Amino acid sequence: MANQADILVPVYCITKLAPDCVADVEKSLLTSKGPESDQPNEEDAKIRPRFVPWEKVNDGNDQDILRLYQQVRGQESSGLGDYPHIWILDQQSVDDGTVLMVGLDEDRLLYLDEAMEELSNLLEERNSVIPEWDFGLSDRLAEITMDRGLTYARIPATSFRGAEQNLAAQNMGISELAEFAGATVMFIPDPDWDASGFVERAEKVYKKMREEYGHSKSHAGESAT
Repeated sequence: MANQADILVPVYCITKLAPDCVADVEKSLLTSKGPESDQPNEEDAKIRPRFVPWEKVNDGNDQDILRLYQQVRGQESSGLGDYPHIWILDQQSVDDGTVLMVGLDEDRLLYLDEAMEELSNLLEERNSVIPEWDFGLSDRLAEITMDRGLTYARIPATSFRGAEQNLAAQNMGISELAEFAGATVMFIPDPDWDASGFVERAEKVYKKMREEYGHSKSHAGESAT
């Protein structure tokens, strides 16, 4: 039972939980396991899940996860900042004792090899003048690039408390926590994301970067003489 000192963290269900399995799922989420100790630290011990039930007949899918995330992100009173994280429980979670850690992971969306490949492919598909995506574009277009979709990782439910504490404190990101748990970060593209507008914006930034680079080289040459 929760008390006033507890930190209640919403866990959004996208499957209907049978009454007899709720206690088992909660027990898994409240069992903290790490490389050194099975006992939660003082801060971890305050974290408790608050299940948000699923009202639909059929189980949810990736698009339902995206919708739930966008709803939470759009709530100014959530207090979770511009890039919140949420927790999802699906039928597989019930079956294998896992939970989905969901949010906008900067590394996966901007800088990892998968991101570079996805964004370069997008440029090619749109016949862009930009030969390939690079870190400079990610840096300058981070906000709109992060909006292209959603990332998540399936981790053991026993990692829930520690991961929540690290995400809430912004000590670690989803990709770091996923690596620690031996999980893979997955990507859910947003079908409503304006890819054409994004490429147009990227081309303007790319042109400006080339102009700045040319000006810098020219200035360096003048200084040398």
